[in-house]
Amino acid sequence: MFIHEYGNPEDETILLLHPMEITGQDLYEIFSEHLKGHYYIIAPDQGGHGDSSTYLSADQEAESLKQALRKKGKTHIRLLYGASMGVAVGYRLMMDPSFTIDKIWFDGVALHKNAWIADIGMRRMFLKKARKLRKDPTQKARHLIQSYGPRFGQIMKENFIKMSDTDIIHICWACCHYDLTPLSEDLQNKIHLEYGQKDPDYLLSKKGLRTYWPKVKPVLRKEMGHCEYMAWHTKAYVEEIEEYIRGK
Repeated sequence: MFIHEYGNPEDETILLLHPMEITGQDLYEIFSEHLKGHYYIIAPDQGGHGDSSTYLSADQEAESLKQALRKKGKTHIRLLYGASMGVAVGYRLMMDPSFTIDKIWFDGVALHKNAWIADIGMRRMFLKKARKLRKDPTQKARHLIQSYGPRFGQIMKENFIKMSDTDIIHICWACCHYDLTPLSEDLQNKIHLEYGQKDPDYLLSKKGLRTYWPKVKPVLRKEMGHCEYMAWHTKAYVEEIEEYIRGK
């Protein structure tokens, strides 16, 4: 993990944990265009992305992040944001009582203990697409642009080409296997959870939500797939996040 920092450390701390195929720096640059407040933003590159090394496990990524935060004296987080693979690390931070987190925003997470079928299918799909892009980097990655638009699609393509097969295999495992335990009502009340209406991760999560997070009522973005609302409606999305930060 490589830690990017932006803003004044005296301001409220926001932690941005990016989804697969987008770096921490990418996510910061996209979000910061629409943020109106002043924040100290920590946006790590997780393994396999940007300036980081290989992705081995969400546990290792989370431990690296915790050590960095403690070293900086940042154990109080105003907003913990995680999208897709970023939630795997965010979940582990959320469950650590040595950190105080005021608000949590998770987008597109498969809340399932052992989604083996999803893991295998996801792994095969991403490995096939990554190998195809590496073989011919001039391809336009139409599937990414169609789902996430030209800006996000191009960023995702460039990062996808750099990822190794090992990175992809370990990331897919982390996204599909959560050590779920019942959350306190107080912690559940801090969580904003959302999915695209067409996101298969929502179907995977329904049982886990009923069992472990019954007080959390997810927001469903109409006609959207996995993390697509963030890509197509970035300004509105960031404005909602900032409104959430400012809420009680």
